Amino acid sequence: MSIARRIATAGILTAATAGALLAGPAGQALAAPTPEVALVRVFGSITTVDDDFDFDPLTTIEFSRLISVDSHNPYSEVMVESGCAGGEVRAELNIGVVRRPNSVDVQPAIGHLGVEMFEGASCFSDDFDGGKNFGTVIFQNPGKTTRTFTATDTEEGSTGRATVKMTVVRVQ
Repeated sequence: MSIARRIATAGILTAATAGALLAGPAGQALAAPTPEVALVRVFGSITTVDDDFDFDPLTTIEFSRLISVDSHNPYSEVMVESGCAGGEVRAELNIGVVRRPNSVDVQPAIGHLGVEMFEGASCFSDDFDGGKNFGTVIFQNPGKTTRTFTATDTEEGSTGRATVKMTVVRVQ
């Protein structure tokens, strides 16, 4: 048998063997494994308060986000922006969701505190004035928890703040 013919025969046998391994009973093809999807719904409100001496303008926004993670995409994050209080105070809520082998964790997004407050000459300022880490919520099964936390302005004598009321639900 020539070398070319041996290589061709080996290729056919290898392909046939691979086909047998990928076939189920009676030659049915096996489907690729489906990733286990975890859905987390986060909803609530963010209230920001400016620290004017005799008048404390505030703004409240409500939010709702549905976050999906699976074995192929085990990390996802979302950012929720507050409204602008007094023309100079705003906040950001940064949420990360991680799918682990035995749990789904909800935590501050990578590189963030959770809620971060900014105050400056306008609401476009990136002058970081305070933050609050809301910790990690670990779900081994579907469930629900609610947290309230406040980031306060770290400037001396300031009463500016951003308060988050957040409910986290692992849907599946």
